[in-house]
Amino acid sequence: VTRVPTTAGNVMVTLNGVAVNVPVTIGVAEVASLVVSAVPTVAGNVTVNLNGTAVTVAVDPAVETTTDLVAAKIRATVFTGWTTGGTGSTVTFTATAVGTKTDATYSAGTTGATGTMTTTTQGVAAATTTTVATAIRAAIRPYSIAVAPASSRKRFLKNFMSSLLLAVNLPGS
Repeated sequence: VTRVPTTAGNVMVTLNGVAVNVPVTIGVAEVASLVVSAVPTVAGNVTVNLNGTAVTVAVDPAVETTTDLVAAKIRATVFTGWTTGGTGSTVTFTATAVGTKTDATYSAGTTGATGTMTTTTQGVAAATTTTVATAIRAAIRPYSIAVAPASSRKRFLKNFMSSLLLAVNLPGS
């Protein structure tokens, strides 16, 4: 395998007439969603934690008087490695790079601005040349001996039996 996949799908590998599909992925960006369910009752910070990086957002009950305004304040905050979106009281966070991430969390702290964070799309790492090659080897391994020509099977069995005999007849064992 000399290049990484550029589209998701299957690589078909044929060994001695047996075709095997090996799935490959170009990766998936993680997406989390926060639904703000209450307005702040005390000025302070809420905390959004994305892939282990905590970002605080100051909220004030005199300014953020609706859940939509709290969400808008969070959406307007910069989260390195993520883009924000959503409408109303919902904030979506989309990773700018594919791959697995630590699930996002939200804390209202002492502000009273409660909300619920969920991972709506789990991130998936993109296939590399190594992972594709490993997947191909694993997929064809069951067929490599079973469908090999008789002479190859005999050679394999002869070598296998010889190694067993050596292991059994080792001096000092």
